[in-house]
Amino acid sequence: MPKVQRRKFAQMKKMISLRDQRLKEKDRLPPKKPKKEDPHVVKVTKAPQYSSALFFKYNTQLGPPFRILVDTNFINFSIKNKLDVIQSMMDCLYAKCIPYVTDCVIAELEKLGAKYRVAPCQNAESSKTQIRADEENDQLKRSKIKSKR
Repeated sequence: MPKVQRRKFAQMKKMISLRDQRLKEKDRLPPKKPKKEDPHVVKVTKAPQYSSALFFKYNTQLGPPFRILVDTNFINFSIKNKLDVIQSMMDCLYAKCIPYVTDCVIAELEKLGAKYRVAPCQNAESSKTQIRADEENDQLKRSKIKSKR
C-alpha cells in the first residue's frame, strides 16, 4: 500500500509575481501609502472667490455703538490669551462696543472654576450690560425687526 500523503502545515498559497504578463500596468505597481498628516500643521482651506462688485455691499444700518452678545467661548478665549474683552472688541471694530452678557453665561463661568472666576468680577465692574436669557431672544428679535424697516 502506498504511503498516506500528509498535508504540509501552514503552506503558503501560490502568488503571482509582479512581473507576470497577465497583470495590467496599474496592478503591477505596489499601492501607494497615503502620507500621514502631521497634527501640528495648520490646514489651509481656500474659500470660494466672490465677485469684486460685492466688495461695497454691506448693511448700511449697522454702526457704532455696536451691541455685542458675548458668549462663554469668547470670554474663555480672552482669558487664555490674556486679552481685555472690551478693549479687544474696540480694537477689532474701531468703534465703541457695548457687550451684553446673559445670566447663563455668568453661571457657566462660575462653574468652570477658580481660573475663570476673574471673568464674572470683570463683567460686574465694567460697563457690560447683564440680561436674562429670556430677554436675549426678545432683544434679538427687536433688532431684526428694526433692521427690516
